[in-house]
Amino acid sequence: MAKDMTSVAIIYNYGEVLGGGDLVMLNILRVLVENNYNVTLITSYPEGLAKSQSFFDIKIDRTKIDVKNINISRRIPHPYNIAIITRKAIRFGEKHDLYIVSDDIPKSLAKLASRNEAKVIVYSHYPHASRILLKELVPFRFRYSFKGRILWRIHSILFKYYYSLDWNNENIYVLSNSTLTYEHINKSLNPANNIILYPPVQVRKLLDKLPNKEKTDKIIYIGRIQPEKGVEDLLEALKILKEKNGNTIKATIIGFKLSDKYLKRILDIVEKYSLDNVTIHINAPRSIVLKELSESKIIVHPAIHEAFGIAVVEGLAAGCTPIVRCGMYGPWRDILENGKYGYCFRNVTELASQIIRAIRNPLNRDTALKKALEFDEESFTSKLIEIIQDII
Repeated sequence: MAKDMTSVAIIYNYGEVLGGGDLVMLNILRVLVENNYNVTLITSYPEGLAKSQSFFDIKIDRTKIDVKNINISRRIPHPYNIAIITRKAIRFGEKHDLYIVSDDIPKSLAKLASRNEAKVIVYSHYPHASRILLKELVPFRFRYSFKGRILWRIHSILFKYYYSLDWNNENIYVLSNSTLTYEHINKSLNPANNIILYPPVQVRKLLDKLPNKEKTDKIIYIGRIQPEKGVEDLLEALKILKEKNGNTIKATIIGFKLSDKYLKRILDIVEKYSLDNVTIHINAPRSIVLKELSESKIIVHPAIHEAFGIAVVEGLAAGCTPIVRCGMYGPWRDILENGKYGYCFRNVTELASQIIRAIRNPLNRDTALKKALEFDEESFTSKLIEIIQDII
């Protein structure tokens, strides 16, 4: 089937939550447009595309995209908003050869696939379906309070009415962002087609815009400000280092906040320990991220049960030595290859020790860059094109 005759729909709300998910879906959209596919964006947040493009500096010819705005209440939370706009779009007559979604598969799409009426690609960072079926990696906010546990129970019941819990269909193609996601999806959802496709990282773009700064004994953290990301462990390690060496090692924390309450907790810890060497940037522009990366010797990624870790690759590209949490999966395995390209820790005492070790024995900069380039957008693009061509 010719590209210009192949109708592809992306069902996604760009800009709803800026992060790795947006970066992946923007690159998928870019690849489709640049390769002359007939592309439709089905969304309930059409203004979010420009917002997301601006943040990640990804240029896409929007005149080549047919945007279908499905009006639903903005109060409907993710992921249910995506399931509802998918169902409404199909009812309104939106018919396409291929649908692309993020993380989970709405039941209405699974039905089309089962009837051989369409093919579906789901790029999954880690699906809600696996969390529910395996009872693993449940977000902290749903685990440690009575209200949270009740909400998770309601979510677990409602989810199966909107999303598929069985991916064993030849017309469904799963692209897993990491070994962890790949193996957990295989274990819980029985997919007919599942391959690992690491997310795109803007390595070459980062290199073009990275300021030429002298590196200092500075640590950088990049990621969301939420309990799962382990920011508190980094602060505890900095407290240990302060008691041993004073506030000689600086740290910069950059990220999007989960809630005002949790951000206050982080700020209270900084004040309690008198960590005058810690700077926190919330919702920082890309220029601040690049400046801090260029000045930092170490990137600490203390996330608990992280599937991949785009920030770790960005750190490698900027010549930072990575320190991540030890584990069978995540960046320790998929990016650092179990210690070939960085260090890991199991507790805050070990993290403090590894920070000193990384300062004294940094990763070779050329080695770090070579590894980072394996995950560049160009690599993602070529692999994605091959996958789509094989499917269609």
